[in-house]
Amino acid sequence: MGYNEKVFAIAVGGLKKMDASIVRRIEAIQNELEQLKREIAIDLGMEKPRPTQLEGLWAGVEFSDEEIEEAKRELFLGASSKEE
Repeated sequence: MGYNEKVFAIAVGGLKKMDASIVRRIEAIQNELEQLKREIAIDLGMEKPRPTQLEGLWAGVEFSDEEIEEAKRELFLGASSKEE
């Protein structure tokens, strides 16, 4: 295999890897857009939110909206301040 053929083979191989990466990124963007679409539809009252299905250790356990909001506050309590 000559030099030009090797360069071409490397370039084609790189493009195939890049193509797969691009396809995965496009699929991720599509998923993000679908999620955003659902969230907007819920905010506008066009769609009801789907309940989260807990599995494993938490299967069958029910949490109130207050408990969930409290957990969110605790989780993000230090998110805005840097700890040194």
